[in-house]
Amino acid sequence: MIEYFTEYETMNDGREVYRLIRDVTRNDCPWLNEDFKKGDTVFKYFGRTYGKISSSGTACTLKQSKLPFFELPNDCLAVVEE
Repeated sequence: MIEYFTEYETMNDGREVYRLIRDVTRNDCPWLNEDFKKGDTVFKYFGRTYGKISSSGTACTLKQSKLPFFELPNDCLAVVEE
């Protein structure tokens, strides 16, 4: 299982917001600690990922500019236009 880092701040106050376009479960992505539902909102993580994110995924967080980060598949994310 991939570690979830628990520092308090990321290295950047990035504001890229994603909405999930499909459900993502722990069966699909066993490294996740929880399931995500279509329509959930997550934020792009701009800090260091220490090589933990694959080329088919994006580092995300649940709270803008906060850790922990986790990987979600690129094909489940849509950018929310502000």
